[in-house]
Amino acid sequence: MVFAGPDKGRVIELGILHDCRFELVAGNLATVEADVAVAALCAQHPVRHLGSGVEALDRALRGAILRLRIEGVFTGAWGETLYLSSLPSTIKAKGVIMLGLGPTGRKTTAKVRRAFMIAASQAIRLGAGHATFAPAQLCTGLPRLNAEANAHAVLRGIAEALVRMRGGLRRCSFVAPEPELDAAGEKFALAFRRIVEH
Repeated sequence: MVFAGPDKGRVIELGILHDCRFELVAGNLATVEADVAVAALCAQHPVRHLGSGVEALDRALRGAILRLRIEGVFTGAWGETLYLSSLPSTIKAKGVIMLGLGPTGRKTTAKVRRAFMIAASQAIRLGAGHATFAPAQLCTGLPRLNAEANAHAVLRGIAEALVRMRGGLRRCSFVAPEPELDAAGEKFALAFRRIVEH
């Protein structure tokens, strides 16, 4: 089902899994209201730029994410997390979890799954009821890790956290720019059905 969300962006509903509603939302990590936004970053060296899914959030944070990467405060190592609170009003999320995806080009679906399980678990520990992610724009650095496999790994990781830590997240929104929403929605819908059926 497709409809307009409260922030006027289009929403594509995926369904409910483990008492949590999954959806795709037109927008970016800075524009969608949530308890926490998850910004996934690779450990590329030297740090030249951020992935497209994180750039808008970094602009809203006045370059803080890029500075933390350059200064080595956050390295982007596999499963590394850093929580940012006291955010400026330019960001609709109440907090940001920075999530490390390791070196570019060394991704596997198992590692992506585990990284997102770690991020979802941290969101639950923080008491978040609604989390946003930008995996449709995830820079995997690995051509054979296609969009559907990536979506499946992300969804499985979050689902595992929901099973392990009952009573946490009630809504997970995957953000994508409006022109990419339908294509991302197809990939996520296929991946979501695979998880529900198994």
